[in-house]
Amino acid sequence: MWAAGSVLALATAANLLRRAPRLPQREGGGRPPYLELGTAAALCAAAPAVSATAALGPGVYERLPQALAATLSLAGVTALLAALAWRTQRQATRAGRPASAALAGTLAGAATAGTTALVGAALTGVLGARTRPLAYAGLGAALASVGLAAHSRTWVRLGAGLTGLSLLAAVGVAVAGEAPTRPVAWLTAAALTGGWLLALRVSLAGWRAEAALLSLVTGAAAALMSVAGPLEAAAATLLPGALLWVMSRRPGPAASGPGTAFTPLRAGLQVTATAGAVASAVTSLTDGRTGDPAGAGLLVAALLGSVLALLASRADPSPAPVGGPGPQSPTPGETDAPLRAALPPLAPLAQHAAWAATTLLLISMTDVAGASAGSGAALALAVMAAGTHLSGLRRGPLLSSLALATAALLVSADSTDLVVNHLWPAHAGRPEVRSTRPLTWLPVAAWSVLGVWGLLHTPTGRSLWVRWTQRAALATLPVMPARILRAPVIAAGLALASLTVWAWFPLALAARLDGPLATLGSLGALGTGVLVALGAWRWGGVGRGGARPLWDMGVGIGAAAGAKAAVLDAALYGNARAASGLAVLVTGLALLLLAVRAPRPGPVEGEDGTEPDPGAALTARVQSSRGDRPAEPPAAPPHASG
Repeated sequence: MWAAGSVLALATAANLLRRAPRLPQREGGGRPPYLELGTAAALCAAAPAVSATAALGPGVYERLPQALAATLSLAGVTALLAALAWRTQRQATRAGRPASAALAGTLAGAATAGTTALVGAALTGVLGARTRPLAYAGLGAALASVGLAAHSRTWVRLGAGLTGLSLLAAVGVAVAGEAPTRPVAWLTAAALTGGWLLALRVSLAGWRAEAALLSLVTGAAAALMSVAGPLEAAAATLLPGALLWVMSRRPGPAASGPGTAFTPLRAGLQVTATAGAVASAVTSLTDGRTGDPAGAGLLVAALLGSVLALLASRADPSPAPVGGPGPQSPTPGETDAPLRAALPPLAPLAQHAAWAATTLLLISMTDVAGASAGSGAALALAVMAAGTHLSGLRRGPLLSSLALATAALLVSADSTDLVVNHLWPAHAGRPEVRSTRPLTWLPVAAWSVLGVWGLLHTPTGRSLWVRWTQRAALATLPVMPARILRAPVIAAGLALASLTVWAWFPLALAARLDGPLATLGSLGALGTGVLVALGAWRWGGVGRGGARPLWDMGVGIGAAAGAKAAVLDAALYGNARAASGLAVLVTGLALLLLAVRAPRPGPVEGEDGTEPDPGAALTARVQSSRGDRPAEPPAAPPHASG
């Protein structure tokens, strides 16, 4: 009886589909034409599949004979009917017959929903109850497709909402408890891909707000999937990052331009890439495996995806100003509020999240290489500080300053550990000296932090930066600090970085080189102070104080370096008194040289001094390329000398 009724219903639907192109045009007076006929056609196409789903689905789960074959056969028939209906709907639309197109679209949506229900029942029966959310996701996609065909925003929202919630449930079921089987994992990945494609179709239809919401939910589901393992995390970072990069290379200047339809998808893809990068880094840091080639390869893939996502985030549109025109023209009858809501809010926030995720991946790579936590993090932050200005990220000076300041603190902490737990016990000949292998990367981190800081904040470094980045159109530079502020940083950096080289020597040799290395750093700081004080007369100052504050700073740095050499460095020699006396003698001669060659300037000496900034041309070039108004060349701050 059921078979006969199904054949009769499907035959009726096929007959209506065949006669749909010949239906006469009818004005509905505000209601869809052929509403009753369309409802009957939809029932004829969907009723057999829905009833078969309830009857055959449990049979497939119970492994009853012929249940699976019957379900798939009926699904094939309804899929064929849906394909014919979709083709008829497109042909009627192109022929200018809206009544026939509406009837064919209604029938196509019903057949598609029935096919999805049958396939979902078959998958649930074969693979178990864990795939049930995937069946609901397919049903939601079918409902959204019906809404797209019928130009119904309500059905699109209903289908997109069901799809998004089902994807979240499917991923939650897949990653919860025991590891998912390979078919379940592949089906979940396919469902996530289908969610992105559905969001793209909705965006192409002009409903950007719904597309953006579905993209965010799908991105959250994919981010949840990334915690399932290293492979999933690497894939969740590399694939969205590559897509974001490709989309950023094809910006659309107008609503009809290429790439505009992808704009609502960017926020969800960015969420997935950032979460995948964090999951990859955390997995690598918690596993503690340093010699696994497969894990290192996955980490490199995740780093590549995160870098691509970070670079692509430069193309993220900022929110439109309140009361101003949106970045895309709204469709007739709609305001620009949904379009503005479809754009990624706080675009710099997404870029900063990608920046943090990339930094975390670099830290995990240094951990795999065997670096200590502080040295690895400092090296990663130094690399990111330079990369921030090389790629022209938003708020680059703030990010690089925070990165370099944090890196300096980490280097100082590891240097303290080096002195307290390694250098001093080795000098005292204690047998419980620990290995310096974890601190092998400390000199690299210390010199890298000092080098990147000098490259971005000193005149010589900025000249090199401008020369090296001539082909980088987005390269930027922070504001150059005054010389009076740079001098103590250079002196302290030289003193600290020179001492960290001790970790590279074997223990027997390092015990003899601790004093010379510490003294070398003190000499570097003393030379810095002397040069600053000598140059105060030639460089002059800017504004209040003139050259005197700069001279005082140089003398203070020299005196501090001499005190360090006489008290701390001398204790590392066999004859501490002789070393201390020699340090006092050298410091005194240096200060005497200052008293003879460059005495302390007067209160108003050097008030008109200036210091050229080699990075001013680069800043003007970047502003010109971005269409900003050229700024005046930066001058030294009024409170310090040049």
